[in-house]
Amino acid sequence: LPSTISSAWDPTTQVRVHADTSAPQITTAGDGTVTVTADLAAAVGADGNYTEAPPGAKAELGFSLARTASDQWRIVDLPDGVLLNTYFFTTVFVAQPLYYLTPDRGALVPELRWFPRQDVVTGTVDALLAGPGEPLDEVVVTELPADLERRSEAVDISDGVAEVDLGPQLGDLPEPQRSLAVL
Repeated sequence: LPSTISSAWDPTTQVRVHADTSAPQITTAGDGTVTVTADLAAAVGADGNYTEAPPGAKAELGFSLARTASDQWRIVDLPDGVLLNTYFFTTVFVAQPLYYLTPDRGALVPELRWFPRQDVVTGTVDALLAGPGEPLDEVVVTELPADLERRSEAVDISDGVAEVDLGPQLGDLPEPQRSLAVL
């Protein structure tokens, strides 16, 4: 990919998962347009929410190629996200439960999210800070302030303990809210 395209492309915006039972179909046009069509099994958004596709759903992705002065093909336009088969998806991504509180704060409710294996800890922390996804957001609560953000580049783990710089805001919460705001 040319540096301008590769720096603008975000592979994590949406992961489309196609069934292992059929290979994607690739069509090309004379103008350098390439279209990839596949049977869609599921999609995962940047927030890790996994959504199964309805039967018969298709993923259609288009990108454009152009020849360079040295007569080599280069990608000049492509959509954000990636297309993975089911096997590769389950190899590269890992399911991680997030826990939120019931409104009476008496129980925890899990929400399963999917993150790239190499970024599972950072992805989990970011998802917890963002709060529950739909429709769970209407029936659970979190004690984390809505504007709380991770201040460090990534989450460091040392001796099994994750260290996350959230700034002083979390420490300013009153008890028992602070004790319920664990990550």
